[in-house]
Amino acid sequence: MTVLTDHRRFGRTTMAVIATAALVIVGALAVAGRTESAAGVFAGALIAEIDALLLGRSLSRFDEHSDLIGARALTVMMMSRFVLVSSMVGVVIIARGLDPLGVVTGFMLLPAAIVLVGMVSARLDRGETRHAG
Repeated sequence: MTVLTDHRRFGRTTMAVIATAALVIVGALAVAGRTESAAGVFAGALIAEIDALLLGRSLSRFDEHSDLIGARALTVMMMSRFVLVSSMVGVVIIARGLDPLGVVTGFMLLPAAIVLVGMVSARLDRGETRHAG
């Protein structure tokens, strides 16, 4: 089972990548004296962490009960996650004292982490396939 097929492991790995990238960005912004941007990145990354957790749980739930869950139920499940996360981003962006660009930057760590985890996992899987054959 790979990181991509074990959805909980995928979620944890994605969350670790988000946390690491957020720490690097927040540290760089703090050193540069941009603490208002650092706080925004932290808030956005926190929402990205929550979204990665919810995504992993949703995918696992769907995988375990795929014979019972129809397309409509899957759409409702994913759209409700989207509405919840979008609402969180909206509330954080309008909060005073947080840089909206920092919030969006922190939140965009989620798709970046998903791509990175997917690429690394695919590369590792390809390497294992070559050595097994």
